[in-house]
Amino acid sequence: MGYSQTTVILFLVLAFAMAATPAFSVVGWEERNFPNPRLCLREITKTHGCLAELSRSLVRKNLNFRRECCEVYQGMSNKCHTWFFNQRKYTPAYGNQVKDYCAQKYGITLAPSYRVYHPMKEPSLQ
Repeated sequence: MGYSQTTVILFLVLAFAMAATPAFSVVGWEERNFPNPRLCLREITKTHGCLAELSRSLVRKNLNFRRECCEVYQGMSNKCHTWFFNQRKYTPAYGNQVKDYCAQKYGITLAPSYRVYHPMKEPSLQ
């Protein structure tokens, strides 16, 4: 094989590898980046009433949490925190309101909430 043929074949192999890498990286994306929802709910419900306080505060549009619940939210793993505050009514904006409330009232710092891109889900029009 000549030098130019080897170069073309090498170029094609590299081009295919670069094109296939993003497609292969999506396989198993959710398993790597999303926690087990049962474990996350177990984290947030380990102190009785905290999930109810989150829902009640959201519906009433008036944040009111006990110190213990802010400590539970602080103790959530980063993956669970991000997963939880990207579920339907629990938006990243609401997660940041909870973060600010806990910091102002009790001095408990929480991780910021971020919007998560789900490659397997259609974006909602809300």
